[in-house]
Amino acid sequence: MRTMTTKVAAVALAVMAAAPAAADDEGLIRYRQDVMRAIGGHFGAIVQLAQGNGPADQMDAHVNAFLDLIGMI
Repeated sequence: MRTMTTKVAAVALAVMAAAPAAADDEGLIRYRQDVMRAIGGHFGAIVQLAQGNGPADQMDAHVNAFLDLIGMI
């Protein structure tokens, strides 16, 4: 009986230790998805500006933000 209790306790500790790691992984995944959405937004703006749609003086800001975000993934 004692051996079974020890095994159950070990499994419970392992599960509790893994839970924060899984939460951290989910947070990291959401973070990367948000960064990729931001990259897509800036790229879309760059395309629109290159096609003459929108204020051309905004091109540098979008290109710089795009390049900064690319370095984050």
